[in-house]
Amino acid sequence: MRRLVVALVVVVFAASLAGCGGGGDAEQAQQPEPGNQAAPAPPPSAPAGEALIDRTPLEAVLFSRFPSGDGRSMIATDVPEAVTERLEAEQPMLLFFFDKAQKTTDDQRVEIDAVMKSYRGTIDKLSFDVGQDLDDGKHDDTDAQAVALARAVEVSFTPYIVVVDGQGLITWRYRGFVDRGVIEREVLRATQ
Repeated sequence: MRRLVVALVVVVFAASLAGCGGGGDAEQAQQPEPGNQAAPAPPPSAPAGEALIDRTPLEAVLFSRFPSGDGRSMIATDVPEAVTERLEAEQPMLLFFFDKAQKTTDDQRVEIDAVMKSYRGTIDKLSFDVGQDLDDGKHDDTDAQAVALARAVEVSFTPYIVVVDGQGLITWRYRGFVDRGVIEREVLRATQ
């Protein structure tokens, strides 16, 4: 019986040594070739009934000086007075450029207003309708300034959001519809 136990222990010991890869040549033989490796596992799927939300910004975030027209900026433009006052007071602001003829504008306004309720006093929202025809003779200087400002900050699509921090830097810009979760994240970053 003693021989049987000793033989069993030796077999188990030998098997464990072989499994650990005791020899150098054995290790090289067991490693898979780089081209034959299995693909990484896909990310876990969302629970039933929940859609995954892609919160990746479409535009690269490059901090740049807001075009204030005061010589500190590379773009000199006639900035609306409301914007200039906030820049001088070092007040963070969210600029919302829109076209009131678009249905997306109403949806985006709901998302922005939901965030602004939580951050009232820490950031100001300024809205500019840049979808109007300035050649119709029914505009004032503020409308023309809003369109000039939209061009200066390179608004290429409406609705368009630009977030400016207290230092006068554009910290985020987004074109198209974006949900309140992303807006809140960027407002929080600009007000910190």
